[in-house]
Amino acid sequence: MSQLTLINLLSVCLLLLIYRWHVQGKSAPLFILLGLLSLAALKWLLLGPQQHIVRYLLVNAALISLQLLNLYVLLSLRKRRLVRLIPDYFKAGDALFWLWLVASFSPINFLFFYIISFPFSLVFSRLSPKGATGQKIALTGTQALLFALVLMAEITLSHFGVYDDTWFFKLW
Repeated sequence: MSQLTLINLLSVCLLLLIYRWHVQGKSAPLFILLGLLSLAALKWLLLGPQQHIVRYLLVNAALISLQLLNLYVLLSLRKRRLVRLIPDYFKAGDALFWLWLVASFSPINFLFFYIISFPFSLVFSRLSPKGATGQKIALTGTQALLFALVLMAEITLSHFGVYDDTWFFKLW
């Protein structure tokens, strides 16, 4: 078993724990999220000194930042006052989880995952027993579950990788 496969398996276990806590209505402990960030850093180190990884991080962080800025402006206009995204709408653990997602994908794969994860979260939350009663949508929990599936695909499919965008360019 390669080191990258072991890192992915550990990440899947931690992601499933995050999902379990979200199903129970709890926040994941901070050490679990910091563990995921450490695994992402270790994966980067094992991939070698590649300059494009820093570009990936910056592009993905810019995408998340733009979305959060849009959300901040929209909510502030709607409430007619400045809002605090953290802790009023998101928890610190959500921000750390998104930071880990930012570090875990190439830009095209990140954008694809991020776009797919929103409808997945909506459908999944409505199909769950708590979703039918109008409970809040556990976006981070369902994103953790979906990312666990993505990492399992990376482990089992040799031609698939979360840092590899070649599948997109082969479409054209």
